Amino acid sequence: MSQYKDLSSYKLAVKLRSRKTILVEGVSDKTVLSRFILGKNHLDAVNSAFIIDDVSIIGPDEQFSGLGNRQKLLVTASRVVQPNKIKYFADREWDNIDLSAVSLNCFSQSSQTVLLTKGHSIENYWFDKGAIVSFLIQTHAENINDGYLSEVSKRFNEFLRFSASYSIAAKDSQAITKCGGLIGAGDVVWTGARYEATEDLNLKCRQRRIESNIVQLMQDNRAQIDAIQPALLQWICHGHLGEEAIRACAANLAKEYGIGDNTVSSIERGHQKEKLNHDAAYIAGCENSRIHPLDEILTWVRG
Repeated sequence: MSQYKDLSSYKLAVKLRSRKTILVEGVSDKTVLSRFILGKNHLDAVNSAFIIDDVSIIGPDEQFSGLGNRQKLLVTASRVVQPNKIKYFADREWDNIDLSAVSLNCFSQSSQTVLLTKGHSIENYWFDKGAIVSFLIQTHAENINDGYLSEVSKRFNEFLRFSASYSIAAKDSQAITKCGGLIGAGDVVWTGARYEATEDLNLKCRQRRIESNIVQLMQDNRAQIDAIQPALLQWICHGHLGEEAIRACAANLAKEYGIGDNTVSSIERGHQKEKLNHDAAYIAGCENSRIHPLDEILTWVRG
């Protein structure tokens, strides 16, 4: 529900606040950033006064007509310019990403006021083997084993390559929204060297009226994906779809290890809220260089 009738009302509210403001795109961004800042403050024994808003609290301003949350945030940033009072945190998506030349330079910041996630979106910060192993132990310890967790760690780069390939195929098909909640353990196969999509994925796509051959597109883009340094792979996956693909691979591996169907299903798609909270807490324990520009937001809030 909107708390401010339009941009002018929000601009005045920010000006009158004694605390600093961070405006984000959505509720999950607010959840993660709140837990991150509070977690870091607790670890460092520091107090800071701040407010995190998501863009939905601003009413239907005429400049928002037909825009998604990211575009609304960027419009707000152009209208509410108070550098000492407010910063903006938005998804990078695939801005400045050229798959044929992926390097650290692709993930730089171009503004001191509108800060972009390092990767596609906030989920990418926990696309590492430490996060998924920690989550699996927290939620499924009684039904998994050391061998399975060890293999998750060993294969994690292949999880990422599959996830990146799937993300780019969905993007090229203009089917990001339709692919939400689509992929599962049964749509993935381990060849002995890498993960590939099965024809079952194409069948699911057709049921959702996705005309493109996703499996073929994944095969076509795989050479480009394989050429990207492993350390950079996590940043080019789509946030939501990438996480679903990673979990599909983890669930498929659980099947390979003879783990029960209920646990496989839970690894694939269960514990959604618990995972978000786990991962938000996980990144609070990461080194600052791993989570830029969250570290910059933290420094600003504390200043």
